Amino acid sequence: MNRLNGKVIVVTGAGAGFGRGIVKKLTAEGAKVLAVDIHQENVEATAKAAPEGSCFPHVNDVTLESAWRDILDAALKNFGKLDIVVNCAGVVHIAAPSHEVPEDQFDAMFRQVRVLISNRGLTELQGQCEANLSFVQSRCAVLEGEEVRRAM
Repeated sequence: MNRLNGKVIVVTGAGAGFGRGIVKKLTAEGAKVLAVDIHQENVEATAKAAPEGSCFPHVNDVTLESAWRDILDAALKNFGKLDIVVNCAGVVHIAAPSHEVPEDQFDAMFRQVRVLISNRGLTELQGQCEANLSFVQSRCAVLEGEEVRRAM
């Protein structure tokens, strides 16, 4: 099926887990993907597993404003446009009640969302492309090969 032919999509957190799975599905549907992750080896493995020419790896830290300028530049350089951003990057901490998580770790979980949806982050996208934004979260994640579940 090629339901996404002609679409250019940025997927953050593409080096593993949901992000990698999203890249796999999007490229199978015909999309061109800029796979973004902070871990070079992981994001390169994601791109290598995709159909040839459908996915480019991009290493960056999406908690930084400057990263979004770089991501947009990379999407425009490789594909000429940007249609969709899937923000799947996240920070995982050891499962604990939220009031017991150290403040710096708790803040890190939301930093990339704050940067992207703030006026500063969106300003980088305005006027250069019309992109739909999607944020992906889960109650389950993988940390160094071990499943981590938050107590509900």
